[in-house]
Amino acid sequence: MEALLAALETPVAWLPPEAWTDSTARPYDPHGYRLITIAAQMPQGWGQLPAVGSLTTFGDEVAAVAWPESRSVRCGVVSAIDAGSLSVVLANGGAAMTPSSPAGYASATLLHDAAQEQLVVLVLEALRPDERDCIGMDLRIINCWEIGGIEPFGCAMP
Repeated sequence: MEALLAALETPVAWLPPEAWTDSTARPYDPHGYRLITIAAQMPQGWGQLPAVGSLTTFGDEVAAVAWPESRSVRCGVVSAIDAGSLSVVLANGGAAMTPSSPAGYASATLLHDAAQEQLVVLVLEALRPDERDCIGMDLRIINCWEIGGIEPFGCAMP
């Protein structure tokens, strides 16, 4: 155990700089994003939220998640270019994306589906290099997330 602790305290000893093919640090540039929509009954007193249209039908339904209230969850994949365009369109419509913290690999916004009287949380989650779909999606990233000062899920998901 002490040998493992010593190695973890000095990572340069087991992974020296010359072991890296390219040691230049740079941010990850994802090839695509999961576009996740979570629709729930619109809570009272949340004020005006930007309206959403057909985004609530994008992607495939995801199996029910263990939240106290009934929610509809859908997921589909979009290219990095499409995700960037969607973020611009949403921001122009008053729905700026709020980045996740501390991970920084996802962003979300709150929208209103007036036809269904639903709150819609739209999430863009960066795909890892080996991911191409919604399999392995982990919604725990949004459990206690504050979006525009509102905590839509109230830390209710296990």
